[in-house]
Amino acid sequence: HGPGSLTDAVVMMQALSAHQCKPMIRATSGDPADIKRVLDIGPLGMMVPNVASVREARDVVAACRYGPDGFRGAAPCIAAGNRLRPARHRLRAMDGRGVFADHSD
Repeated sequence: HGPGSLTDAVVMMQALSAHQCKPMIRATSGDPADIKRVLDIGPLGMMVPNVASVREARDVVAACRYGPDGFRGAAPCIAAGNRLRPARHRLRAMDGRGVFADHSD
């Protein structure tokens, strides 16, 4: 939680890259557009708040994965795009990254 923007998060992640840290960012909601914006800046983990059901949790995961396992779009010109070079690696884009669904209100 906090007043920071995704732009602020990029700067913080750049500072953390000099250390052995794995940045995690909290999405504002489980909306696929919010999830995509967070993933586009390239964190190694993401927390999604207020996930109320197994179905919502599955939708969150699907928003994080490329097809055929999900519906995330590819944008190789963004920070996270460095993991998209060959098409065969697209399915592995979330390897080593965590997606955490928070059930609390």
